[in-house]
Amino acid sequence: MHATAPVAPPLPSSTPPSSPAQRRGALNQQAEREQENSVRRHAAVVGRLLLGLGWAWSRIGDFLKIPDRTLRHWCGKLLDRLGPARPLGRPRLRSGREERNAVIALLDELGPAVGVPMLRECFPGMSRAELEELLKSYRQVWREHNREPLRVLHWPVVGRVWAIDYTGPLPPVDRRYPHLLAVRDLASGMQLLWRPLEAANGENAAAALERLFAWHGAPLVLKTDNGGPFGCPAVRDVLRDHQVEALFSPPRWPRYNGAIEAGIGAMHERTDARAARAGHAGFWTIDDAAGAMSEANALARPHGPSPSDQWAERLPILPTDRDHFRRSVEHHLDHEKRATGPCIDDAPDVWSKRAMARHAIRLALEECGYLHYTRRRILPLITGRKPASNM
Repeated sequence: MHATAPVAPPLPSSTPPSSPAQRRGALNQQAEREQENSVRRHAAVVGRLLLGLGWAWSRIGDFLKIPDRTLRHWCGKLLDRLGPARPLGRPRLRSGREERNAVIALLDELGPAVGVPMLRECFPGMSRAELEELLKSYRQVWREHNREPLRVLHWPVVGRVWAIDYTGPLPPVDRRYPHLLAVRDLASGMQLLWRPLEAANGENAAAALERLFAWHGAPLVLKTDNGGPFGCPAVRDVLRDHQVEALFSPPRWPRYNGAIEAGIGAMHERTDARAARAGHAGFWTIDDAAGAMSEANALARPHGPSPSDQWAERLPILPTDRDHFRRSVEHHLDHEKRATGPCIDDAPDVWSKRAMARHAIRLALEECGYLHYTRRRILPLITGRKPASNM
């Protein structure tokens, strides 16, 4: 005769907690406790079945990897005295609505950077867990309401737009060159120049650009910051002779030329690493700089092929391409002059001229297919002064 195994009752249905009180209270762990009881109940059913077949409790416990005393307790608690799952831990206390609203009002005044210690000083009658939950919820809501729009720039055609910048002064390379000049192609990430120089002036930049244009061909646009060297007559003459448009960054906005800034940071790390491997850490040589540039172009693969491979497959800039781009810039520049009123040559200062040219060049790049964007929204960082300085 076979023993009949008791049937475990079905798992009670539960809805996910919705309100803050439910998320902090017993309902937050109700589903987990019910699942835990269901597993234990099924183990107890198997234990009763094996006991009916003549097994000893010790043998059943060894078979199920459960102490026999625990298994007998589950059988009595979950099979003989059925009841709802009970939450673990001490019940959480919930303050009244006025106290919680007072915390939210303080966070509105001081901002989301306030820490829990500050809240505990202001609200000693509330538990730390409740204040932590209120602060966490407030920060989540604040970040969702203050998402920042972000446009990610994409340069689909290799060789059309370059970026240039100086870095330094640094410990002199070979005890002679305290500055380095970096030139980078934005579409491929190709590091075209990483050259130590004695001075960060326009003459050195113009001579370096002249050699690069002769070796690789001139781009359509050269992105620079507002540093004096790149606005000097020597650089302007080189760009004019090769029909290259200068795209200056807005004042006090280094992120506008962020690609070259990031490239310089990576080149610093690579050069320093090569110097360390050569046994003279902290002291750079010209060979270290040249080796770091070759290494970056051959090994960096952020989007598949290496920069050198992408650069080798670039299409040359034909005279028709350059003429078409230049006409597009002039068209948008004329439209900008008509919209703003005064002629660009009669603009009050150089910043206004650069702003008008910057807008025209951007529109021309988009029109010719050399620049496009993908849009996304990013969560802002929670930063601010220390709470003590806000009081």
